[in-house]
Amino acid sequence: MFAEILFPGHNLPLTYRIPEKLRKQILLYTRVQALLKEKKETGLLVRLHETQENTSYQILDILRVIDKSPIINSTQIRLAEKIKENYLCTLGDALFQMIPSGSRETFIEDKWVQPDSSEQLFSLKPNQQKVIQDILEVVSKKSVSTHLLQGITGSGKTRVYLELVNYYLEAGYTVLYLVPEISLVLNFAVQFKNLFQDRISILHSGMKGSKKLEEYRKIMHGQAQLVLGTRSAVFAPLENLGLVIVDEEHDSSYKEKSGFYYQAKRIAWLRLHLTEPLADQYSPALVLGSATPSFESYHFAISGKFHHHKLLERATGIHESIVHVPEYDSAMGPISPFLKAKIEEHLRAGSQVILLLNRRGYANTMICKNCHAGLQCKRCAVSLTFHKTSDSNLNPVTGILKCHYCDHSEPVPTSCPGCGGKLKAIGQGTQKIEELIPRFFPNIPFARLDQDTGRDREQMASILTGMKSGEIKILVGTQMIAKGFDLPGVTLVGILNADTGLSMPDFRANERVFQITSQAAGRSGRHKNGEVVIQTLQPENPAINAAIVNDYEGLANFELSLRRAMGYPPFSRLIRIVAQSVSQFEAESVLEHLVKLLNEQHSQHDLFSEQKTETSFEILGPAPAPIERIKDFYRFHVILKFFNSAKLHETGQQIQSFLRTRKSSQLKIEIDLDPLDIL
Repeated sequence: MFAEILFPGHNLPLTYRIPEKLRKQILLYTRVQALLKEKKETGLLVRLHETQENTSYQILDILRVIDKSPIINSTQIRLAEKIKENYLCTLGDALFQMIPSGSRETFIEDKWVQPDSSEQLFSLKPNQQKVIQDILEVVSKKSVSTHLLQGITGSGKTRVYLELVNYYLEAGYTVLYLVPEISLVLNFAVQFKNLFQDRISILHSGMKGSKKLEEYRKIMHGQAQLVLGTRSAVFAPLENLGLVIVDEEHDSSYKEKSGFYYQAKRIAWLRLHLTEPLADQYSPALVLGSATPSFESYHFAISGKFHHHKLLERATGIHESIVHVPEYDSAMGPISPFLKAKIEEHLRAGSQVILLLNRRGYANTMICKNCHAGLQCKRCAVSLTFHKTSDSNLNPVTGILKCHYCDHSEPVPTSCPGCGGKLKAIGQGTQKIEELIPRFFPNIPFARLDQDTGRDREQMASILTGMKSGEIKILVGTQMIAKGFDLPGVTLVGILNADTGLSMPDFRANERVFQITSQAAGRSGRHKNGEVVIQTLQPENPAINAAIVNDYEGLANFELSLRRAMGYPPFSRLIRIVAQSVSQFEAESVLEHLVKLLNEQHSQHDLFSEQKTETSFEILGPAPAPIERIKDFYRFHVILKFFNSAKLHETGQQIQSFLRTRKSSQLKIEIDLDPLDIL
């Protein structure tokens, strides 16, 4: 008896013999272990057959069966085929992206955020009822539809989602509800468990192997009809998937940043097109929601490709917060006198305060007072960030230097490695703000929530519970704290250094700064009148000004007009190819050869011509990536700009064929379709 085994990185399965001792254990769509290029590798069994034609190579035996029951279903096989076509990846990579890594390691139970005892589902407001009826009217037609729910912060988008979830569950469909951060899963988990009991399953990347596999199998066996999770939950083995909710759809967390660079929103759309509509029921629907939608989604909504729904009033009836933009100079320090006075005012009133600074650590970096050289990572072309340690309160230069790209860390040197001069910390991060709080506001309970503190799920849940209960009065954090939390006691949000990110070499820089600023501001005054203080050195910048006056559509239309003129998404699609090698010459050379090949095979569109045709595409590069070196690998990139999807996929296949022969242990090549950044 023989089996066809598909391995990661492969498009076609390989034939193996099933030894007699394993025949009773073998099942289709289970993982097995076998030798591949003299190494033990895990593959997926995709076909069984009794006989095998003569081959010119030796057929090896399967070594071990890993799963006792199938680990994927037929719908996932079909989805993998679609992913392969859409993401220029192998079938093996697509399938193994879906499979949780089963292990025998112990797992830590998630600590869920306990809801306020008074928390309950509000009755639907008239504007919410209208949105629901409008969506139900569309889905009564027999075709997959995409909806953009654009609602200001606090407008009750979650209430609309939950009503739609109920409709689809009652119709016999399964439902997927995606949020961008694990902290939001923890925040919603108890409420969802109370509403949907044992019909819900939780999936996110922070779960340890055994627990994740347990939840995955529960879904596969039909024991859960609703899945709440982060990006990776888009691959949950749900059958009859009828509704996908993507909350905070603008968030970059929905884009995978390793392996094949999938976008969860697009995978959800592909999945829904594989669902057969149930007789006399709603058709499958993708609902994207945000107060600050991605400009691409907004464009598709106003151009009619998406159905556009709006919620323009807060569900509680409270007006949006008053925004203050005081005169600010960096010499004032991270907390200006105006902001300090506002914090004191709100604390005296018994309210809570959020302070957003979108930079973790204590200081941006350290430089020499004498030669002005900065301390850089030895493996990456980036500055090291200074992090204070628990024993560093007495000495401002005691702590560690961390690289946020390769995780390298080292002690702070006593002097400049170059000239021996004294070092000083420059810039500020969340740790520095945390240090200032007890000095400015003695005896006030506070906490910090960023990527460093958020790694501990129990600590994260404790902080969020403390904010909901009112026990914590000041919360300092990065963009994590701007995402979807409803904290009733918060009446003041201070945004420190709102300019962070404006200088990034990225056509989406203004969009991101606006989104972070607006989302953070939206945490204030959701249940009682609130205020927002924006500290900025560039109040005239279009993104900052739009956030100040709450003009999303004005900024979106302005940025879209620039993108139309330059041919950037949504008016084109991009492929970014990054070559990384320990040899700078090799990384650049492979892309030069690729560009030469593409120029020979295609009539390339002139970058400066105004006559863009659907069959044309542009080549930008090769050039050093903005971050030229990471983990000792030099990085070069090429960006291809396409104005026709068919042309994109045709060229993509040619790129794959060329690059497949060039990869080696010393040369890594990544293909990013629809990149969200170009660093």
